[in-house]
Amino acid sequence: MSANYSFPDLLTSAGIPMFGRYLLLSVGYILSLLVFQAGFLLKRHELPYFSSCGDVVASSSCWIEPSFKRAVWIVVDALRYDFVDPEAKGGSSFYQHQMPNVERLIRSEPEKALLARFIADPPTTTLQRLKGLTAGSLPTFIDAGANFAATSIGEDNVIDQLRSTGRNVSFLGDDTWESLYPKQFHRSSALPSFDITDLHTVDDMILKSLYGELNRTDWQLLIAHFLGVDHCGHKYGPDHPEMRVKLHQMDNVIAEVAAKIDDDTILFVMGDHGMTVTGDHGGDSEPETNAAFFAYAKRKIVWSQRRRTSVYQVDFVPTLSLLLDFPIPFSNVGRLMEEFFVSSKLVKASKANCWQMVRFVQSYIEKQPHLKPHVDWILRDFENGQENDVERNALVMRRLQEVLREAWTSFDMALMRVGLISFAECLIFHLYLSVNRSNQITVASVVIRTGVALLQLAVILGNKEEFIINALDMTLVSSAAFYAVVLLFSWNLAFTVPLVSAVGCTLFHAVSMTSNSFVVYEPRVLQFFIQSLLMLCAFEDMIWNRQKTRKHLNSLSDLAKVLTSGSSLKWILLCAVVTRCSSVFERCREEQVNCETTFFTGSLSAVFDDVEKRVRVTIGVLSLLAMNIGLHRLRDPKKDSAMAQLSSASSWASVGAVSLHWILQLLPDAVLQRFQSFSLGCAQFVYVVGLLNCVYAIQSSKEVRATLVGILQALAPSLTIILGDGAALPLLALLVVPVVISSLIPNSVFRFMLVYFIGLYGFSALGHQPTLSAIPWQAAFVGIPGNFAFQALPALIVLLHIFSSHFVVALTMPLTMPSGTEEWIAGFLFINAVKSFAVAGTAFLQRRHLMVWKIFAPKFIYDAISLIFIAVTSSLVLVLLRLKARH
Repeated sequence: MSANYSFPDLLTSAGIPMFGRYLLLSVGYILSLLVFQAGFLLKRHELPYFSSCGDVVASSSCWIEPSFKRAVWIVVDALRYDFVDPEAKGGSSFYQHQMPNVERLIRSEPEKALLARFIADPPTTTLQRLKGLTAGSLPTFIDAGANFAATSIGEDNVIDQLRSTGRNVSFLGDDTWESLYPKQFHRSSALPSFDITDLHTVDDMILKSLYGELNRTDWQLLIAHFLGVDHCGHKYGPDHPEMRVKLHQMDNVIAEVAAKIDDDTILFVMGDHGMTVTGDHGGDSEPETNAAFFAYAKRKIVWSQRRRTSVYQVDFVPTLSLLLDFPIPFSNVGRLMEEFFVSSKLVKASKANCWQMVRFVQSYIEKQPHLKPHVDWILRDFENGQENDVERNALVMRRLQEVLREAWTSFDMALMRVGLISFAECLIFHLYLSVNRSNQITVASVVIRTGVALLQLAVILGNKEEFIINALDMTLVSSAAFYAVVLLFSWNLAFTVPLVSAVGCTLFHAVSMTSNSFVVYEPRVLQFFIQSLLMLCAFEDMIWNRQKTRKHLNSLSDLAKVLTSGSSLKWILLCAVVTRCSSVFERCREEQVNCETTFFTGSLSAVFDDVEKRVRVTIGVLSLLAMNIGLHRLRDPKKDSAMAQLSSASSWASVGAVSLHWILQLLPDAVLQRFQSFSLGCAQFVYVVGLLNCVYAIQSSKEVRATLVGILQALAPSLTIILGDGAALPLLALLVVPVVISSLIPNSVFRFMLVYFIGLYGFSALGHQPTLSAIPWQAAFVGIPGNFAFQALPALIVLLHIFSSHFVVALTMPLTMPSGTEEWIAGFLFINAVKSFAVAGTAFLQRRHLMVWKIFAPKFIYDAISLIFIAVTSSLVLVLLRLKARH
């Protein structure tokens, strides 16, 4: 019989208190995370001040006499230093020594050409690097989050300075520049840059206009931003024949531009960042931060005998400014490259640069006084020294750079404290609700929770007045104390072996997050927990078999009989073996010693060996077939209607489309281009069929189990095509192992903890790491055309790729924990919240740790988003349970 109900009915039904409690707790955890991150992930304070020619007394120039009238600035996205270095050794022939024209200029004209390592300040995302290259500013960690939402730059920069001094800037290439500097270019031709699968469109557009632009005389700065090398890295990795093709193309471009420029024009070529061995970037590893810098002119440009082999990217800003003679941007923290200035100009250039940087620091500490103790002694040294001393000026600027890099990021300790107290109070409240089994949530509890939420929202929205912070502190502490006292007097829980094991594993895992080594090797820790719990289950099963057969273990033969007598024991051991073997699919991170990534990780296009490609696709297709067969058998055909059976059958069409999509990737690139639209259509077909089947499963099935199996069968092909062929086998294991465990392990605590740890380990087994450079951007283009206008959809697909294991485990909770499902779902939220609280606490304690931005901050961000993902998914599952309870 069909039930007539509305969503408000769900909130007022007699049995809904569990959903109401879950929603209350979820909101509490999310608000606590947002308050904490508001204090931990602070952005740098931008000053609204601008330099001008009047800042420096000069006779006929702005700041100093210009060395060149014009400059050509070529940005080759992701041009790593060893791609250009003539002395590079030990790398692949696909990317080393593939730029012979540049090497020839460096060797044959050493006074006219300069090559240096160009050090990028992390995060190594394009938007942040462009800000550094134009404003001379240092980014903060959280700035990486704005990489795909560029807005106009608000602080002083070289583009605005050129315009303000009456000069023109022409631009070709990545449209990110137009987002940063709207209506600032005299002439521009830009295309979107988000489609990382497209290696040629933007570059070809630049080449059509570049040489014509070089012949014009109405610009003083010409910028060309090529994307092909970066996109090649994302799609194939650096060790691929396509990389050689793109580097040859860039080499020819540089040679032709060098030949066309006149004596009054200087050429700059640089990478905004490098790339890892997998072609990714965003972090702070050496391959990501080591870009290339090359300069060339028709006349002598290298005047100093001492050449710096490495320069910071921010050093380019004062160098360009003073070579073309326009004011150095106010917020610049770069130190000019002395090699470019003849001795007669170097003194004045050094003096102007040093004065500008000191002026900025003096203005900045007025807004951020916490930096004052760090720079006071340097400023005193500057004031007491000789302003025409080049060495002394360089030392002052170098010291200021070092101090700013170390102390640039400030923390709002009050918000971090309140965030952690909020989190702790919410955990205690969660325990209180678990103990309070009545169907009533008191009025006092509702009032307290509402007050806390409103105060948290006020803080998140920017109201950081002391009164608000103190009120929130007092409310939270009082609330936590009240619930803690109630817990002490009402707690009545028997401590059993499974419970002690569960609590011990949870606490050990939480405490282990305080160690950077445990965070780096967390997959090994999770494997240990899973296998240890499985061994405890196996031991329990063995004891049960012994009691059942009433045998004593007096000999090895008796032990062997007990080990082979229980069928469940064999499956438990098999699950342990599967867990151990899943490490083959893990992705390595920089800090892991002696870690080798297999050909299962990364995109298929990055695999060069044809045999490995065929093996991957074959395993992927077989895993997908096994997945669909298994889910089909979980359905009860006797209870399925004709439409339900049709829905189940249509999943085979999706399996075929996914398989065809993967098989097409085996074709040579030239052939694959002709099938690009068809391949895109296959993925879109899978999404549409999956969505329709999912909706049908929710509406038609009357039982929770049948509904969830239908949803899983509907979504499995979509999840698989998003994750890729290399992750199909571990996804199969993620679906099968919890189901096997649920049918073999009678103890609900052991079963729950295993499902929890399997969900956590699934994150690694599916090829993820909690680092910025490991974000699978390629997932955004599975079934989505390049430069799709509505970017929320590709972003959602990327999130689903990253947190697919959490999604699957939360979705299948009613299948793995069929008895008392709602309570176990609430427990699942609690145990994940404990882990997130530990990670946030670690970020607070280790905020000045050397590895805070490399390890602890990315871990916090991933865990925070995963908790939100789990809260949302589990809420939807609870709604589904409530819907089915109405039938």
